[in-house]
Amino acid sequence: MLTLHNDHLRITVSPQGGAVTSARTVAGRDFLRPLLGPFSVRATACYPLVPLGNRVGGNRFTFDGRTYALRPNATDPLYLHGDGWLSDWTVEQAGKTRADLLLETRAPDLGVHTYRARQTFLLRQNCLRIEMEVTNLAPDAMPFGLGLHPFMPHNDAEITFSAAAFWTEGEGSLPLIRRPVAGMIDFSAGQGIPDMWLNNAYEGWDGRASVRWPDGIGLEIRADPIFRHLMVYAPDTDRSFFCLEPMTHLPNAVNRPDMPAMDVLAQGQSLSGAVEFTLMS
Repeated sequence: MLTLHNDHLRITVSPQGGAVTSARTVAGRDFLRPLLGPFSVRATACYPLVPLGNRVGGNRFTFDGRTYALRPNATDPLYLHGDGWLSDWTVEQAGKTRADLLLETRAPDLGVHTYRARQTFLLRQNCLRIEMEVTNLAPDAMPFGLGLHPFMPHNDAEITFSAAAFWTEGEGSLPLIRRPVAGMIDFSAGQGIPDMWLNNAYEGWDGRASVRWPDGIGLEIRADPIFRHLMVYAPDTDRSFFCLEPMTHLPNAVNRPDMPAMDVLAQGQSLSGAVEFTLMS
């Protein structure tokens, strides 16, 4: 386990899954959900979505005339969140306020992408910055995506963000229909998390979101423009957390020509971007 710290924040990162396991102030206030109990990547504070995020419908997709079959990689019946979160990353370097992790898959057994991924974790005053990059190592061009899956403590938080549209949730937790953002699922003016199941993709996100807790602590999220979409997950079966997941593509976009296209990388090409989490008081 790697520990990064400065005068404001203390972060722990695990090479297993390339995951943040805790993110808190030096006074001990968690702004991401800490790992409690035995290690499980899905119980961590934040993990990477690479080489794509969320689910792939039918566990297959066709690209450039070739069909790629995927196997379920978790308890979900659909292939979920790529394979970076299920892999052991190599620590390239680690210091007091920075850690660089590397993952290279040349004979993937958890997916169909051959790639190199990097994550850089940086502490700058009251900000955690996570930089991500993925490079296609295969001879053929492939669709790629990046994302982060942070878990925030619920604690009656109010969230604020804007997007062009949202997608209803259909069978298999896949996006179904594109709808205007309105009513209980419109967070543009800021509101608490509704007492209902939320598992929706927001299209055309502007890369900015904020969280405010009743104790006056706030979290500002700023993402590079490649993170064009935001997944919101707040299950009514567990009110201890919620998730705001920056993504470069919509779930199952690889199978949906009616969605914005995923980024296609030729051999040696890369996709990169960063997300910042800044603690406010």
